[in-house]
Amino acid sequence: MILGIVLMMATAFSAFAQRTIRGTVEDAAGPIVGATVIERGTTNGVSTDLDGKFTLTVANNSVVEISCIGYATQTFAAANVPSTITLVEDNEFLEETVVVGYGVQKKSNVTGAIAQVKSEAIENRSNENVGSALQGKLAGVQIVTTSGAPGASSAFRIRGYSSTNSSPDPLLIVDGLKVRNIDYLDPESVESIEVLKDAASAAIYGSQAGNGVVLITTKSGSEGNVRVFYNAMVTFQKPLQNIQMLNASQFKTYWQEANPNYTDDLFQNADTNWQDVVFETGIMQRHTVGFQGGNNRFSYYVDATYTDNNGLVTGDYDVNRRVSGQINVSYQVKPWLKVGTNNSIERGYTHTVSSNIGFASTGSAIGGAYYYDPTTPVFYNSDSEIPAATGLLQAEAQGFPVWRDEQGRMYGQSLLFNSNLWNPLLMRNVVTSFFFTNQPFETYRFNVNGTIYANATLFKEIVFTSRLGYRMGNTYGKGYHPTYWINPSQSMTSPVIMGTSSNNIYYQWENFANWNHTFAGKHEVNVMAGMDFSQTRSESINARANGLTNTAENFRYLQYYLTTASTRVMGGSDYNRYNMSYFARAGYTYDNRYNVQASFRADAYDSSKLSKKSRWGYFPSVSAGWTISNEGFFKNNIGRNAISFLKLRASWGINGNINSLSDFQYTTAMSLSGQYNMNDTGLITNANPSTILANENLKWEESRQVDVGLDARFFNDKLTLGIDYYNKQTTNMLQSITAPAVSGASTTYVNRGKVQNSGWEFDATWKQNVGKDFNYSISANLATVKNLVVESPRGPQRAMSGIACLEEGYPSWYIRGYRHKGFDDKGNAIYMTGDELGTDDGRDYLGSSIPDFTYGITIALKYKNVDFTIFGSGVQGVSRWLGVYRDDLPMMNVPLFMYEGRWTSSNAANATYPKPTVVRSTEFPNSDFFVFDASYFKLKQLQLGYTMPKKVLDALHIKGLRIYGSAENLLTLTKYKGNDPESQQASYGQNLAADRISYPSTRNFIFGLNFSF
Repeated sequence: MILGIVLMMATAFSAFAQRTIRGTVEDAAGPIVGATVIERGTTNGVSTDLDGKFTLTVANNSVVEISCIGYATQTFAAANVPSTITLVEDNEFLEETVVVGYGVQKKSNVTGAIAQVKSEAIENRSNENVGSALQGKLAGVQIVTTSGAPGASSAFRIRGYSSTNSSPDPLLIVDGLKVRNIDYLDPESVESIEVLKDAASAAIYGSQAGNGVVLITTKSGSEGNVRVFYNAMVTFQKPLQNIQMLNASQFKTYWQEANPNYTDDLFQNADTNWQDVVFETGIMQRHTVGFQGGNNRFSYYVDATYTDNNGLVTGDYDVNRRVSGQINVSYQVKPWLKVGTNNSIERGYTHTVSSNIGFASTGSAIGGAYYYDPTTPVFYNSDSEIPAATGLLQAEAQGFPVWRDEQGRMYGQSLLFNSNLWNPLLMRNVVTSFFFTNQPFETYRFNVNGTIYANATLFKEIVFTSRLGYRMGNTYGKGYHPTYWINPSQSMTSPVIMGTSSNNIYYQWENFANWNHTFAGKHEVNVMAGMDFSQTRSESINARANGLTNTAENFRYLQYYLTTASTRVMGGSDYNRYNMSYFARAGYTYDNRYNVQASFRADAYDSSKLSKKSRWGYFPSVSAGWTISNEGFFKNNIGRNAISFLKLRASWGINGNINSLSDFQYTTAMSLSGQYNMNDTGLITNANPSTILANENLKWEESRQVDVGLDARFFNDKLTLGIDYYNKQTTNMLQSITAPAVSGASTTYVNRGKVQNSGWEFDATWKQNVGKDFNYSISANLATVKNLVVESPRGPQRAMSGIACLEEGYPSWYIRGYRHKGFDDKGNAIYMTGDELGTDDGRDYLGSSIPDFTYGITIALKYKNVDFTIFGSGVQGVSRWLGVYRDDLPMMNVPLFMYEGRWTSSNAANATYPKPTVVRSTEFPNSDFFVFDASYFKLKQLQLGYTMPKKVLDALHIKGLRIYGSAENLLTLTKYKGNDPESQQASYGQNLAADRISYPSTRNFIFGLNFSF
């Protein structure tokens, strides 16, 4: 519909005074591919094609700029653009642009810390989402994943963790639209990604920018470069690394050493590797077809992608399928008016298996793959093989729902358990996530995200933009839990059905103007000012019932529940929120040497967040830069073949964070509970005072950040270097604490606490051509981070949650547990006392999940038509607590390292773990026995590609054909004993350091092609 409107507009407007310019951009070596040709003061521009050619329609009286990284920019009056433009490599400053808030900037004028990634860096990767494809690509940006399951999300962490209790997710903006996540966005559609890391760059987004800002620009059409393309890949996925658990013989030995009363008849005769049973080779395929091009007035980019990811679990139980599309069009209506729209559309389906449920994930199919009894067979091939002690045949004879597979075989059942740990294949079939968490395991979604905009040059050099952004989404989830009988304590005799539905609508209306002016040849001024209004509305409902009129698949809907069932309506909600903002930015550059910039934003939400006196938040910033290499003393004394560019910059700013504040915490409220019958006159809703104590003095949480940076290029731009130091302090943290007992309330929100993150960031790239047939590049980045809780929001007292601790003077939610110092003569662990450790609780600092530094390296080689890429990334100085042992569930399987290192009378001197035992212990599972160094280096990508020669392509009348093979996560160097050192239960908060064995990460082998004509 939107595309049709734009096309109708294209035929409705008359032609205007303009001229079409054509030419070729080259250097001493020949044509330059990807040079930018732009009409100054507008967004009207194109890039040169493979032959260095361009075609662009501009206003008659305009000025045209031609620029490219590593070359000096040249400008011409539109009437005087030559047919051949030769750029000089000995450039004075870099003219490549980067996207910033509400505009673009020349890189040479940037005074903040902005990291940029182009589409080439994430192309041909097997990742389903954009975030995962960026792992290790950006200094100071860590990508966190909590699951390798199909459709799983990833999270950005920019310069550490600024909050102790709320999500540290940055603000995500796609083509100007603020979005909650980027899972809907296909990596194939992305043109560039800019990360605003420092406060000065991000402050223009105010209250939502405390954790940084990620700006994503999708692809657009280009004039004179019409193409149709098809990209395809097939990925084969294997578990990255399996934890070695005990085989049947070892399992029997271990537990009989733990308790001699465990006789042989408790163990069966199988030797089952449950990881091999549960996991298989997963297959993902992705196909993208699209059209891209335009003419002197109209440009378009349209693509459609089908993704089918069938994950590691045996069978079609873990899948993510989606069809997504991108529609970007623009039209130059008048010389002074340009309109356009960018839209992302997604239709998806996800089916999940139970994973990461509770401590050590034992009650899930994924957990069972590691912990289940290896002496138990997968199936009993005949009823005669079924041990009487299982009770399965007796239960079936009595009419209980005992499961059999399609061949009539009963599922193997351990003789050791009466817990929530079963045969993992049976759990795959019947134990769904909603049984434990009230979440559906089948989800259908439909999302439309987009913007419609108009750029109008109403006055000379002033471009006014009006942009309407919108998000519309519907999610429907369902779950069905069939009946089963495992043992007398683990059974369900009535099926359970649930359903959820939510509708979400968001819109934002932004109006802003940019003024760019150069006077006297040396003074550049840019000013931007605008406003933003947004509304978020969502409605949801969910229900659950036990008992159906028919359990056939086509009856598994809530409308078929039994009227006699105990039906529980879980609830519903209606959410409606507003936000109003005003913002401005001003910058000044003198003689390409001195830059200064300041910005300001005022933000306010409706009455749901803060009281009237505190509702408005104000977020200023200032930054400055000095391009030393443009000073006369530098030019006259240092050759550009040694140092071609050198710039210092510094910034300061304040950002906000609204993620941690729930609604209406500043005022008294009533809570609604159940209904009851009042004297047979009808149902009355029960209302009572909220258990939350209001705090009308709440105010905005703030992050103040200082950044000092250096940008340099050496050896005629072959070597590029960037260095940053930052110090970020988050104060007035919004924190829920226990309310005073005299209040009668349970909790209250306060502004309390201070967290500091500081560190260094380094980026370096070397690019060189060797002859005419070979070129290569090496890019590396490294970032340090020191996270410190200066003032705990919980007060001076230590706050513990399991093995995680929040305490002043330490990193956020560090690992605190018991330290062992050896074993007694019976093989029991001996732990250090509080006096020995110098602590008041007998526990000690065991490590932090926040790494000391992260790093990445990419090597790209190209010889004629063959290209080769190596990419690796890693972290150092990080610890992880591996939750693989539950002493409240003895007889579950344990890792091999516990068996090989266990204390025995013959191995007392070399023991690294205590003797096996069934005695519960506070210390053992919460000790350094399960805390490991999770530092690692991963070979993330190894790719070899071949591009068909141009002569062959011309003969076939096609534009491009490339085939490639790639391996991802091929090698991991680590001392960590878990599946994956990157694995963790949560992306923030008290479970940050925990690895409770979630869905495993994968090692991928990819085959693909890129074709265009």
